[in-house]
Amino acid sequence: MKDEPEESDLSSSILEKKDIGKPAIQDFKLYKIRWPIVLFFSSSMIAGGLAQIGLSPIMSIIKEIYGKDGIIISLLVLPFTIFFIPLMYPANYLIEKYGITIPIYIACITLVIGAWIRMLVNTSFYFLLAGQCVMAFGQPFVISSPAKVAGVWFGDKERALATTLGSLAGPFGAVIGYLLPLPLISDSDTDPKSLGRSRMSRYILIQSIIITALTLPVLIFIRNRPPTPPSASAANSIKKKSDGLIKNSFRLLKNLNFLLLMVGFSSVYSIYTTLGAAIGPLTHSFGYNSRDNSLFGSIYIVGGVFGSFAHAIFLDKYSRYKMQFIIIGITNCISFALVIFLISQGSVVLTACLLFIMGFSQLPVIGVAYAFVAEMTYPIDEALSCGMIHLLGSIIATAFAFMATSFIDNNKTNLALYILLGLCVLGLFCKFFIKEILKKKRAGIRGTILSFHFGNTSFPNSYRNTIRSEKVKAEQ
Repeated sequence: MKDEPEESDLSSSILEKKDIGKPAIQDFKLYKIRWPIVLFFSSSMIAGGLAQIGLSPIMSIIKEIYGKDGIIISLLVLPFTIFFIPLMYPANYLIEKYGITIPIYIACITLVIGAWIRMLVNTSFYFLLAGQCVMAFGQPFVISSPAKVAGVWFGDKERALATTLGSLAGPFGAVIGYLLPLPLISDSDTDPKSLGRSRMSRYILIQSIIITALTLPVLIFIRNRPPTPPSASAANSIKKKSDGLIKNSFRLLKNLNFLLLMVGFSSVYSIYTTLGAAIGPLTHSFGYNSRDNSLFGSIYIVGGVFGSFAHAIFLDKYSRYKMQFIIIGITNCISFALVIFLISQGSVVLTACLLFIMGFSQLPVIGVAYAFVAEMTYPIDEALSCGMIHLLGSIIATAFAFMATSFIDNNKTNLALYILLGLCVLGLFCKFFIKEILKKKRAGIRGTILSFHFGNTSFPNSYRNTIRSEKVKAEQ
């Protein structure tokens, strides 16, 4: 079976034969509600990012207050990565069979329930851990959905930007998670422990209120898809019958380009996840405190947000997926190496600047990789292809996070950092061998040419010059 759909499949998804020789023209429309949809979806992802990272900068404080060791404390963050491993396929089954609405409901409801379970933390520390696990349980149902939402609601010229908005929502929530503890709890609150427990309860309360407020709107406004598709590729995805998760998974695993992209993505994503799980112990080993952690984490994410939007704008304009993927790999290796060799200087300003550069270099990999894999593996569902690259990233990230925490507890912090740098270099090496095959964009252009040829005038003006030039090329 060919990876690329046949021309007859494309044309049949765009032209429906009502009478012999009289094709009915498929309308492609961009609905204004697409932006509220992606923004409300992103707000729920922000809540998930806050839930995942909100305890990360104060891990050393939690360790002192509740008397738990480093591995147990790291489990307050790692379930968000661990649960993705067994739940990726059930989540994608729901997305493929029922659309995005039901998975988003599951993610949001578990997020709110888990947030409020944590209010019992002063009854037992394990209520805090249980609440984190309940919240983490629902997140696999939406983690790989940004490309799906973008593909269903947005046209070819906006898809990369919409994917970036969704994929950056989690990191943006992480910024809130890093900054929120600053006015509410500090290292001095560990003595006496009763004061620390009181401050911890207050912090969890405020965090839970924010999570609930960010989550509820999407439950009201989310829709599976627009009345009519926004592009030829979206129309074809709706019409085309899926081959099933297992068969499509094997097709992906036989695709060398997909495997190389998966390793390239995982090498960068693993560092982001490991830092989230171990930033407290990591920076503490170099003499930094919890307030420094909040600054470092937020600066890292802010740098990533700037970098991601820069890449998204460039991607929508020029569609140079491989080039941008390689740039991310090179800048990631350089910036991470600088952090390794200079973090021991003890300068908060220097380290913050380096982490801004590292975030600018690393976080764009999420949006670029999601958009790239959706193009490369079309017509396979975006949620499955994005979910599979995220699956490997989650497995590697979990292993490296436990390794890093163990090494840091045994005063081998530099060894953990060097191993992560080696992973970066491996990912960069793989990126050079990826072939840039943009199947989804090609299908969209070809489908659009067909509709334009039969006189469809419903396209946005921004498409018409491109369509006309592509039509001329096709006729030559």
